[in-house]
Amino acid sequence: MHKQPPTIIAYLFTLITFIPGFALAASTLNFTYDSIPDIAPKQAIISVKAGNDHAANYKDDLLLSFQNELLINGLDIVIGQENISSENVLSVDVTFSIENGLILHARTEGKYSYFVENISRVIFNITTSSSLEKKQFIELGIDLDTQIIGISDTGYNSIEAIDSVFSRAASLIANLVHASFSDKPDINGQWHDTLGSSIIEFTRNKNNKDFGGYIRSQNQFSNKRTDTDKLAYRIKSKTSNDQNNKGEFKATFLNGDEPAWFPADYIQHGNMLIIKPTTPNSPIGMTFLKKQH
Repeated sequence: MHKQPPTIIAYLFTLITFIPGFALAASTLNFTYDSIPDIAPKQAIISVKAGNDHAANYKDDLLLSFQNELLINGLDIVIGQENISSENVLSVDVTFSIENGLILHARTEGKYSYFVENISRVIFNITTSSSLEKKQFIELGIDLDTQIIGISDTGYNSIEAIDSVFSRAASLIANLVHASFSDKPDINGQWHDTLGSSIIEFTRNKNNKDFGGYIRSQNQFSNKRTDTDKLAYRIKSKTSNDQNNKGEFKATFLNGDEPAWFPADYIQHGNMLIIKPTTPNSPIGMTFLKKQH
């Protein structure tokens, strides 16, 4: 398995920017609901293409990650078109690139912040289609950064390996595919972050017209911070399982500024809830939550 180069440099800066309280990925997502097959596919065939020279070294690793995640979700993996034995096969096409030289915040002490440089970003463009319908029904563009692991008062212990980033991306698309064939649950209750370990709990407010979301468990690998058990999400909805709702989310800043609310669409796709910012000024991308039964 190829590993990420260990060239990590720590920097000390005065804090001049904000760090969002709950940021996972900068994403684009499109569903074509008319093209979702009536019956969930039982087999999957996967194509992986590298978008730059650095990514080419990891092509087989990413393919293995997608095969493993789809197998876990009950799909048999087909190697080669000649081995397809069903008319209803999920086709997953992945193009990815790897960038270096990013800077992530590690910790803050007083007026100083510590940053870690040269953490890789992986840019994914993923489409899924069914051979039965011969139409694409999920299109996902997502940028994932490797995460700082084991932050302490004296620094950090390590960063996430690149194959772990691959696994998170593969798990997300597997969950989106599974959600395409699952029922929409009630918004009330706990939702689990599909790209990390955070747990968000939504409860109906007293006015009976909207829902409030509270972070019950933080993402253990994230350098982004927000207050646990404080209101961080608002959904305006008259019913408990509308497909699309308007709302807001809160971003917490580390530079002393007051937390700010940003508008967002709340999209229920089967047993997943996707929080999609609707302003270009949003400090974070989409958040993907899954309802645990």
